Amino acid sequence: MTLIGHLPGPSEELRQKLIEEELRLRSKQPQHWAKTKYRKYAKPSPAELERLEKARKRKKKRKKKK
Repeated sequence: MTLIGHLPGPSEELRQKLIEEELRLRSKQPQHWAKTKYRKYAKPSPAELERLEKARKRKKKRKKKK
């Protein structure tokens, strides 16, 4: 006879305490580099914005010359 499916889960108080602790520990971790640098929705830095704008302008100039 197995009791695995019949064991009660953690109490609500313990569950909330564990969630709070997990969030606290996660907030101390640095953000993963892939979430900031290579994702389309990541907010670029001012220097990156300037570089991107210059690249767009160069691309427009090349199209006009052709």
